[in-house]
Formats: sequence, structure tokens, C-alpha cells
Amino acid sequence: WLVSGVAFVDPVNGTAGGVLGDGNQPFQTLNQALAVSNNVVALSGEYYGTTTIPTGTYSIFFWQGAVLMPTSKIRDGGNTVDLTINGLLDVGAFSYGFEFTGVGSVGNIELKKFSPASRNICHILGASCNIYMKCDTAEANGNNGGGYPITVREGSEMTFEANKIVFDYWFCTPRGVGNKFTCKCPDITISAVGFAGGGFGKTLFNYQPASNCFDNHISYDFLGGVVRNLSPTQTASFGIADSTLIIKGGTLLNDTATFTFKNGTIESGAMYGWNTFYKVIGGTNILNNLIVKSNTFAFRTYLGNTASLGS
Repeated sequence: WLVSGVAFVDPVNGTAGGVLGDGNQPFQTLNQALAVSNNVVALSGEYYGTTTIPTGTYSIFFWQGAVLMPTSKIRDGGNTVDLTINGLLDVGAFSYGFEFTGVGSVGNIELKKFSPASRNICHILGASCNIYMKCDTAEANGNNGGGYPITVREGSEMTFEANKIVFDYWFCTPRGVGNKFTCKCPDITISAVGFAGGGFGKTLFNYQPASNCFDNHISYDFLGGVVRNLSPTQTASFGIADSTLIIKGGTLLNDTATFTFKNGTIESGAMYGWNTFYKVIGGTNILNNLIVKSNTFAFRTYLGNTASLGS
């Protein structure tokens, strides 16, 4: 079939000599297609390697059956991009999802799922990026992906929406100043046993002032649903007690950060429900319309330094 201006990709039948606009003569890789068009249709098949989006505005539509394979990822490569992804992409096991390192990159990404044991969802390392991402299910092995499926840094912003999330370790970790992260999901499970030998338990959000975190704004809306922590024991990170909602190793003096958790039931089991620890001298915690259940502490604040001013 012929569609003017569209570059088709078929990882099985395509070639490096694909013809722009001709669905019967597709390219073999996404990189080949992106080199000739900003409008790409990716057919069913297994996609290997790193796809780098060039500077500019690009759109990729993935057919049913398109799978991002182990160690593969889609990235901006330090370029400033405006990327739209639609369709039914499956980010497969042991793949690295998405990575943005360019300044001011924008992403509007809707896909089918992150399969069990996908290592990352999205790492935003560039400044002033704005990424929206939506999928049906996300099952991520945070331990084998560096500890966290999502990171937001350098004054960037991300919104993530899913119908179901399953993960181990920390779901999101910010770095630097002025980041925003919003998650909306009614069905979240923190796994008891990490995927493919990963860790177990841990927490939705890891906030570490030692990483120069300041003025970060984090919001989880559980949409009336449930968060389940299946960890068989109370865990700790860096000598700090974890909790289902947050691990917070303190905040810097006069930090204007906000941490919001709302609209759901938290079933923490052996884990603390919500806990802050050590030098809590800034930031605001907002817990709204929650039922928090724990076999130990539903709420706990521990000041690990006598100079602390409170929470």
C-alpha cells in the first residue's frame, strides 16, 4: 500500500533500502525510517537495539504484535524532541523502555504494556522535559533496572497513568530541583519476590536529599483503588526504614517539596504504611481520603537527628 510521507518498518521483511511511502517496501529498523520521515508506522515484529529520535517532531504508530526486545530502548539521544507514540507497543521483558536526556524534550506516549520484568519504564535525565505516558499495565523489575523504573531529574515533569502497576524496589526517584511526578492508577502491587531474581518489597517513592533534591512535587492518585505491599518483612534502604508510600531520608532546610497520596486503600501488611525518617525539616506531606492498614505502623515519624525540627 502507498501512503505519502510515511515510513513503514517491518523488522522481519524490511530492508535498509526501504522506500518512503510504500508499505510493500518497508525499512527494517526504526532508525532507518526516522532518518527519512517524521511519520513512522511500525508493523508487528521484534524490535531490537537502541532507537534514537533525531531533533525535531516525530510520530510513531505501533501495530499489534510490535515488541521492544531485551536491552532495547527508545531515547532522544540528547536531542530535543517532540515525540508522539500511539498504538499497541509491548515493552518486553528486560528491555529498558524510554530515556530522555535532551533539554526540553516533550513526549506524548500511549502504548499497550510494559511486560513483566521490563527493567525501566522511563528515565528522564535531561532538563525541563515534559513527558506524558499511558498504558494498560506496567510490570517493572526495578532492582534489575538500577533500583527504580522511573526517575525524573533537572526540573522535568512526568505524568504516568496505568490501569495496573506491579513492581519491586522504588517506583519513582527524583533527582535535582523542581521536578514534578504524577501517577494515576487504581491497582498497584509491590511484589513479594522481584522479577527474575530481583529484590522484594520497597516503596512507591524514594526521596533522598543527599541527591540535592529540593522543591519536588510528587502526587499519587489511587482513583479509589488499592495499593498492596506483599513484602513478607519490613525492609530498609540506606539504613532508613521503608514504607509502602514513601522512603524519605529527610528534606533540606526550607524545602518547598510536596508529597501527595490520595483516594485509596493502602494494604501494607508487614510494612509500615507511611514513614518519614531523619532530619525532617522541610516539605509538606498531604494524605487525603486514604485508608492505611499495616500489621505494624500505619503512620510513623522517626527523627534520627536531635537537630531536627519536626514533620
